[in-house]
Amino acid sequence: MASDFIDSLKERFGFDDWAMPETRDVNVFLLRFHPANVPLPQWTLQHAVVIEAIEPQPKGLRAAEAKKDVRATDAVWTQGDDDARALHVTTYECASREDARLQLLRVLSELQSPIVERADKTAGEVAFQMPKKTMTLFARGNLVVLMRNAGEKVANVAPTARALDEQLTSTPPAMSRDLAVSTSKASVAVGKRVTIALPKADAEASVKIVARGGEVRLEKDQPVYEPHTAGEHDITVVTMRGGTEAAARTTVKAK
Repeated sequence: MASDFIDSLKERFGFDDWAMPETRDVNVFLLRFHPANVPLPQWTLQHAVVIEAIEPQPKGLRAAEAKKDVRATDAVWTQGDDDARALHVTTYECASREDARLQLLRVLSELQSPIVERADKTAGEVAFQMPKKTMTLFARGNLVVLMRNAGEKVANVAPTARALDEQLTSTPPAMSRDLAVSTSKASVAVGKRVTIALPKADAEASVKIVARGGEVRLEKDQPVYEPHTAGEHDITVVTMRGGTEAAARTTVKAK
C-alpha cells in the first residue's frame, strides 16, 4: 500500500487516538493462542488452522512502525449443530500491544465494507464494528480478533466478542501448586525490563500473562516485563488447554 493510502487510512480511523496503549489498562499477553483452548459459549469449534507467520506490515509505514512476525489462527464455529449459524474468527498474535494496534489498522485496510465504526465498548481496548454488529474487530493486549458471520443466518456477534474478551482478561481465583513462574530479577528500576520464566506447559497449551502497571512484550522469543510505575507488580501466568486453566503468580518490585 502506498504511503498516501496509509496516511488516509490513519486519518479515517483516528489512528493517532489509539495507536499507543494506555498504561493504566490491564496488560494481557497471549502466547500460542489457539481457539480450542479458549472456547466460545454456545458455539462449537468446527476447525482451526494456525499460520505461524503472516506477511509483514504493508509498505508505506515508517521504519519505526514496522511490525514483527505475526502468528495467526483461522477458525470456524457453529451454534451447536446448526451450520446456518456460523462464525469466522481470525486472530493475530503480535509481539506487543503497540504492534497489535498496527495489525488492527492493517486488518481495517483489508475489510471490504466502507461502513465500519468505532465501538470500544463492545470488547477489547480498541474496537470497530459494522452496522447491526455483524462484524467486530478488536485488540486486547497483543491479540487482534476479527469476528464475523459465516452462515446463512446472520447473528449479532458483539455478545460473543465480549464473552471472548472476558476470557482473555480473566484469571483463575486460585493459584496452582503444580506451576511455577519467576522473573530474572526480584526488583528492577522503573522502565527497565525483567525476563519472565514461564512454567513448563504442554506444547499444545496456550499461555496468558496478565499484569497491571507495566508492559509485557516479546523480545527474542522471550516474554519480558517492563514496569511503568514504582511499587509491587503482580504477574499472573495462566496455562489454557481445552477450556481448562491453571495459574501461577510472581511479584516484581519496581523502584
